[in-house]
Amino acid sequence: MKPSERLKQARKAAGYKKATEAAHSMGINRVTYIAHENGNRGIGPEAAQKYANAFSVSAEWLLYGTEPTQANSPKPGSPDTAELVKTLLTNSTRPESNKLDRGLFLRSLEEAQKLESSLLGGYGSIEDLMTLTETIYKVALKRKEDTPTE
Repeated sequence: MKPSERLKQARKAAGYKKATEAAHSMGINRVTYIAHENGNRGIGPEAAQKYANAFSVSAEWLLYGTEPTQANSPKPGSPDTAELVKTLLTNSTRPESNKLDRGLFLRSLEEAQKLESSLLGGYGSIEDLMTLTETIYKVALKRKEDTPTE
């Protein structure tokens, strides 16, 4: 399987039906993302890491199809990770004011993964990652709400 095919698989497993939706949530130019996903443009290490963080897979898997050496690393498209993120992002029973800010949530998840990696030297449990993500998200959301708009 090619990196572009793994990227598409990871996107779908993360709950994004459309490539443009994933690109928008990550703040990436949609043309660039689509070129990466359809194989018209190679995926560099920095882009691979950004995609890996957003889709809860490893950059190593995206680029080479191999798993990281950590024993507890999440598998690409792991149902528990993908379903948990999808449920958090698409829970339509919440009032509009309580719905998740998808971009802010994904940035919080990316920050939590970086923090987890630096503190643990690898991956911890999915429950710990989601607790950390939720904490970072709540702080970021509070800051966003407290920032005056002009």
